[in-house]
Order: sequence, then C-alpha cells, then structure tokens
Amino acid sequence: MILVSPFLYSGGNCPACGGKVVWNKLRIPGIHVMGEATCTLCHTEWLLDLPVGHSLHFPVHLKKEDGKIIADKRIRWYSEPLALGWSHPDTSPLIPQYIVHKSYSEIILLNCLDYLYGHVLLKLLNASGYLREQPNKGLIVLIPQGFEWLVPDGVAECWVVPRKLSELKKWNIELENSLLNRLNTYAKVYLGMAYSHPNFEEINIQEYTRVKPFDLSAYFDLPLHLCFIWREDRLWLGNSWQERIHHYSRILKLKWIEKIGIIYSRSRYIKCIKKLQKNIPGIKITIIGLGKKNLFPKDVEDLCQLSLDPHTEKKWCEVYAQSHLVIGIHGSNMLLPTAHSAGFVELLPSDRQGNMTQDIASTLQGKTAWYLGRFVEATLSPQKLANIITEMLHHYPHFESTSRKDSQVWKEIKSVLIKSRGAYPDTEYIFDENSSVSLSENQ
Repeated sequence: MILVSPFLYSGGNCPACGGKVVWNKLRIPGIHVMGEATCTLCHTEWLLDLPVGHSLHFPVHLKKEDGKIIADKRIRWYSEPLALGWSHPDTSPLIPQYIVHKSYSEIILLNCLDYLYGHVLLKLLNASGYLREQPNKGLIVLIPQGFEWLVPDGVAECWVVPRKLSELKKWNIELENSLLNRLNTYAKVYLGMAYSHPNFEEINIQEYTRVKPFDLSAYFDLPLHLCFIWREDRLWLGNSWQERIHHYSRILKLKWIEKIGIIYSRSRYIKCIKKLQKNIPGIKITIIGLGKKNLFPKDVEDLCQLSLDPHTEKKWCEVYAQSHLVIGIHGSNMLLPTAHSAGFVELLPSDRQGNMTQDIASTLQGKTAWYLGRFVEATLSPQKLANIITEMLHHYPHFESTSRKDSQVWKEIKSVLIKSRGAYPDTEYIFDENSSVSLSENQ
C-alpha cells in the first residue's frame, strides 16, 4: 500500500535526467493514479505514475510542459489515452455515486477503473486480500457502473462512476476534483496495489459472484454439461491469414468482412458441437456470450445476449458452475467461466502466447489442474477440438480414481483396506500424501 493522504510519497526519479524529484500533490486522471513532481536537477515538471495496477510494471510519465509521454511502446493501449486526456480533457459533468456501508477514518482506495472489462474485474479481485489482512482500515472500491453486483461483502464504501467502459479512457476534470475532495475528508488514505494479475489461489470467487463454483466431489453426480463461450469480436478461425484479415478488418472498420468472419466462426462452433453430440449422445451443451441469439442449433441452450446486466451475468455464472468444461477463445470472457467450472479448454491465438493463463481464474492445483485445464491452438479444427474434449471427459473417471487423493473411488478403497486390517494382522498399510498405498509384510 502507498500512503497518499497526507501525500508523503518519495520514490521515483526524473525520467529525463535521473535526478531526485520532489512530489507535490496527488492526481487521479481515472485509470491512472499519479503525482505532480518536480526534478531537483533539471527542474522539469512531471506527472508520474504511482506504482499500482499496470503501472507497477509499465509506468507512464507525462511531461507537463508539452504533454510528451514516456512509456514502453508495448503499452500504447495504456499510455495513449492518458496523453489524449491531458491535451483534450473531458469537462462534462461527472460525479461518482458514493455508497457508504461503514465509516472509517483510515481507508484503502482500490482503483478499479479501466476501459477494458477484464482489467476492471482483475483489479476488483484484489479486494479479498485487503479485507482479510487490513480489517482495521476501511476498503473503498472505485468501479465503473455495472460492476456493483461483484463487490464483496465487507467493503466500507463503493464509489460508482456512472459511465460506460469505453468512456473511461477520458480524463474527466470534475470526476478528479470530486475524488480528491472526498479523499481529503479522511485522516489517512492508502492506495491499494490493484495487482493486474492477482493470485487466484487466494481468492474465493463466491465472495464476489455469490455463486458456488463447481464441486469436484460431485463431478459424477451431475449430467455431463459443456458450456461454449461465444464472442463476435474475437473469432475461432482456420489459419493465421484469416486471423490477420479479421484483425485488420476491425481496424479499418470493414463491416462486411467482419460479418463473413463471424458466420465462419459460428460454423466452426456448430461443427464442433455436432461432433460432440455424436461422440457423447445426450450431452447437454450451452452457449453463452455477447452476440445475437438463436443462431445455433435448437438442441443447444442459447443464452447469448446483445448486452450485459448484473442479472444476466449472475445467471451465466450459475451455468458455468454446473459445467464440466467451458470452452472459448482466449480473453477476459474466460475469467468468470474458468473461476466457476470444473475445467476448461482455451483456444489460444498465436499472437497471445505471451498472455497465456492471464485470463484463467481456475484454482485447481497439481495434476488435476493439468488434466482439467487445456490450451490448444486457436486454428485447431472443430473435429480435433471435439475429440480432445471427448477424451478429457471419457478418461476423467480413471484419472480421478488414480490421481486424486480426495477421489470418491479412492476413499472407498481406503475404507475397505482399513476394515480388513483385522483379517490380515501381519500386513502394514501405508497411506502417503499422494494417495498411494503400499503393502509390506512385517518380519
């Protein structure tokens, strides 16, 4: 955590000459949390990112004199909106809705603002740690509208910015002034780190969605259920050339090419579904995501919607929690599905290899994580994908009985062996932590 009120931050150096900087005051453009600072050597005035959120690894610095940005070229999605916001600030009226559950004199501000859905959600998932480790300080979450339903119990205050995600790229002057004035009413304000990739093993997703994830101990009690995650802006295509064409058609806004890509991607989903239905008769299949409804076979449960709302998202989570596998293209669309389902298969595009696992919220560990979590090439054919899924489901009973120490089959075997001790007094039964058994004769 970083103490920002009173503003006594002393880290960092001048991006131009490396000299020591003197920090003057806090600034909150929106996504970024920054400080005004002056170099003691070259006297350049800066807006410097504080090391939270994505700025922990990719800080963005802005020279006040000319608005010049110093940042890693790989994160233009993060730095360019800031530069544009500085040169063309948004002066429209914008005041957050301040929802107070419990008052504290010392608070932690967790800034979850972002214009990308997955980034907002990942930052919000940091709340668990602060609620658990800092019970004497009030946690305040700053979120865009639409995320209120995901705020966990125990949060002291929820500050909701009434704007669409796409509008949060802007630097809104009234929003910043309102936030800074509000922060001045507390004795001490700490800035939460808002890690962009929190440790999911320490997060209970049920605290956020109020939906209990799939219980692996009940794996065989539920009818086999697959859930495909659909999105019309990231498609399942046949080769790298098709992926490039789709990419540039979106940049150039060539709608007719985009439409062809959507139709082709949907046809691949349908082929995979039909192959699965042939391989596993009676299997239940649901398709969920943002897009037009009723474009898939009638024997598929179609829960697609053109827009999101809390009721729909929670209903989707309930379906994920009943799914043995969720299947979808890499992206933020896989976060909540993998947090709730038993397992997943992700189609990973070649240009996203470096982002592997960033969108996976599964808490499975050890061999079970390897078995129930698969990454495949995004250009894989529908037939091959269907065969992989079929094999995963077909062989899981054997895997579960031989590899999981909490396996129901293993528990039954262990129970029988323990009961039989009286019949074989000279045999020693050794149960180790990996659920293996060895029999040794006492000499």
